Amino acid sequence: MIRVLTAQQQESLLACVQEELGIRNAMIIRVFLFTGVRVSELCGLVMDDIYLGSEVKRYLGVRSSIAKGGAFREIPLSEKLRVDLKAYRQDKTYSGNTIGLDPGKPLFTQVKSSDIKLTPRQVQRIVKMAGQCIGMPDLHPHVLRHTFATALMHIASMRTVQALLGHTSLQSTQIYTHPTSDDLVKAVDKL
Repeated sequence: MIRVLTAQQQESLLACVQEELGIRNAMIIRVFLFTGVRVSELCGLVMDDIYLGSEVKRYLGVRSSIAKGGAFREIPLSEKLRVDLKAYRQDKTYSGNTIGLDPGKPLFTQVKSSDIKLTPRQVQRIVKMAGQCIGMPDLHPHVLRHTFATALMHIASMRTVQALLGHTSLQSTQIYTHPTSDDLVKAVDKL
């Protein structure tokens, strides 16, 4: 069975990370939960993938050069995530790091005044620290991707989820179709 976070765990995680680990780390968690990108894709994101000038794009473009399998895909950004991403950009602006706002610079850098992108291992550590914040010391980025995908399976078709996750095979997406106990109750109640 795939491990996913409940809605309550997600809320606790987001609140705790914002309070304890800062805006960059909170944005990393938000991007995972609301886009389902892979850790390698997150590390490869540049400002131009999210922003058009000072505005947040409506879609995150996962370039073929960073996407697993080399296929470009677009992931719609929710209004809430777009507001958070705008605040993240403004935080970078206020820190005086205008070089880090250049279109080709990494979205997530090792330190605020740097333009060195985070490594997958660094992101895994950030997610682990975030998990410790809510009593889940074994939290890792793929759990956040699974959480995104599982939530989508309740509201979208499997083909839609496949496209958003960047799966080449529908069989890869089928692992998210596991029914919850609520799904089983709803199915029987419809008889």
